[in-house]
Amino acid sequence: MNKERGFIALTSVLIIMAVIMVLGITAFHSSLTDQAISVSFDNGLEASTLAHACAQAGLSILKDDINYSQGYGYLDLNKEEILIDGIACDALEIEDVNSYTKRVSSLVLVGERPNFKRAEAELKYLIQSNSSDWQNWTTDNVEIVNNSLVLEPGEEVIKQRTTNTGAGWLNSFEMTDLAVNGNDLTLLETEGVFASQGTRISNPYSLSEIVFYESSEIVWVNDKPEGTDIKIYTAVNNNPSAIPVNWLEATSGNSIPGINIGDNLSDKFLWTKIELSTTNTSLTPLLHSLTETISMTGSSFGEAESISFDIFDNDSREIKNAKIFWQSQEGTNSQIVFEINVYNGSEWLGWEQVKNGNNLLNLENEIMRDDMEIKLKAIFSGNRSSYPSLNEVKIFIEL
Repeated sequence: MNKERGFIALTSVLIIMAVIMVLGITAFHSSLTDQAISVSFDNGLEASTLAHACAQAGLSILKDDINYSQGYGYLDLNKEEILIDGIACDALEIEDVNSYTKRVSSLVLVGERPNFKRAEAELKYLIQSNSSDWQNWTTDNVEIVNNSLVLEPGEEVIKQRTTNTGAGWLNSFEMTDLAVNGNDLTLLETEGVFASQGTRISNPYSLSEIVFYESSEIVWVNDKPEGTDIKIYTAVNNNPSAIPVNWLEATSGNSIPGINIGDNLSDKFLWTKIELSTTNTSLTPLLHSLTETISMTGSSFGEAESISFDIFDNDSREIKNAKIFWQSQEGTNSQIVFEINVYNGSEWLGWEQVKNGNNLLNLENEIMRDDMEIKLKAIFSGNRSSYPSLNEVKIFIEL
């Protein structure tokens, strides 16, 4: 009886040990399988992420040179290796979809048990950079020079006022203790004694034609006996009814003080104040003539407006990113301002000013349709010292 019980107990132990061993092996294999699945999943996720990153890197290369892959389809990865987190793209193909669309396809391999992942990105582009492109634009005071749009020279504008007659001196905004002797301006004489000081303020002189100030000169001719003096001051304001408060002393033969190159004087008025004085009341200075000259030589404004560009397709994809870039030659006193107008399929949204390298907000997050269009406008301003030129304009739209 005891032997039978011992046999049963031993048998039970052996069976339990066998079951435990089977369960352990099964759990071990299950763990290995789970681990393999987890590694495969992680590798796949990493490959997918890297494939999309490689496609974006390909787009960046195209933005630097839209014709980079022309002639062979695949990027030369030995020449232009793309590394993302130390892993290279195994293949990066560029396909010409049409004359304004390129598609980038990338392939990435991750892990010992290969996980292949592909990704695609599409780039729509508009590039205007040569004379045949610019010939399709409507221009006003802008001309095509070689492969650039250049602001045409404007007409010379000279504003000049000369006062050298008795009637001219008397035609003033205000005059105190001064008189006219023939064609000369003098101190007022009373019973053989001259006033010690007198002042004349000219009428305001409109500078409405001077949009881009370039140069000026003030010149006067006088006689100053010993003990007498003449000082002349100028000021500029935008109110023809109010005498300026701040005056700057001028020097004969020099430029008019207080005006800077490039200033827009179209709403301004030039005032002149003359002060005659003497320390010997038996003598007076004589002012024979005063000439004020302001010029705007070759200053100009112009516009160039593109045709309506239809570079969209009817595949109802969302526009992820849209940017504009341009290359231009500008100076201190010249500039080019860009505007863009978008037709969203039902209406033109209106001209919107954009900055170089910035996003085109009227396009982003829009759903692309084949009835969408865009137009560009470049507004030029400058003068003889610096005529701006537009060399190239690019628009990139990522889908």
